[in-house]
Amino acid sequence: MMQKIKSLIAFFERHSNVVLRLGMAIVILWFGIQQVLYVGLWTAYIPDSVVTMTHLSAVTLVYLNALFELLFGTLMLFGWQTRLSALLLSLHLFDIMWVVGYGEIGVRDFGLAVAILVVSLNGPDLLCVQNKEESHTSNRGLWVGGVTLLIIILITLFSGKKVPEVSAESQTTSGLPDTTNTQVSQVPVDTKKQPSSVYKDGTYSATGSYMSPGGGDTVSVTVTLAKDIVVDSEVVSGANDRTSERYQNRFISGYKQYVIGKKLADLHLTKVSGASLTPIGFNDALAQIKARAQM
Repeated sequence: MMQKIKSLIAFFERHSNVVLRLGMAIVILWFGIQQVLYVGLWTAYIPDSVVTMTHLSAVTLVYLNALFELLFGTLMLFGWQTRLSALLLSLHLFDIMWVVGYGEIGVRDFGLAVAILVVSLNGPDLLCVQNKEESHTSNRGLWVGGVTLLIIILITLFSGKKVPEVSAESQTTSGLPDTTNTQVSQVPVDTKKQPSSVYKDGTYSATGSYMSPGGGDTVSVTVTLAKDIVVDSEVVSGANDRTSERYQNRFISGYKQYVIGKKLADLHLTKVSGASLTPIGFNDALAQIKARAQM
């Protein structure tokens, strides 16, 4: 019995580097595929300073980032130029961590960067196609890499996880916030069929939620109603990371002009000051407030 346990431990010791390399490659490739499929959800992570410096749109920069991760993630998956590809990916993640800053995303990327750096330090393992010492394992590595890549693609495409069919806390093609054009979609109301007042006067509060690339975020919304008109409003940020906080603050600084003096029944914000995910949380809170204030 002890001999079997020792053999099992020895097997895992021999293949621990393989597991680490494949696991990290899967993570990198998943992120790369997600950026290609849902580019709008990732533009929020492109700093305005980078857009200004490169003169490229946020969308273009996301695609370039995805191309980098897909290329070197695939090389690491198959074990070709393992040290170089893993080192470049590790430095890439350290750079992202620096841009994003301290927070749950920054800490996550730090952990991934260190793990991938270990892959680089380990070098080619048993199942790398570049393994010249054991040529028969190179063929097995090719099969393992190919099958794993196919599984990643299939899981990404058919996992059933729905991504919001809206743009991210986005920017215009120039990379600068879009603060112009209509920001409120008005719903026509048939006044002949409506009572003189639809909602009770008073102050109401609710918390709306939405999904961003960094996970779940919330905004706390308070509105004061008088004869169905919003006479005052306040929004408090509930962001979970620095990027979401930046876009929520943009929204908070510019949303009142589209809310104060408007009929509550007609309010539905789409994009404000370049933020188009925060309005989802705002609209969620408004829906709750409408239900509570209804006559």
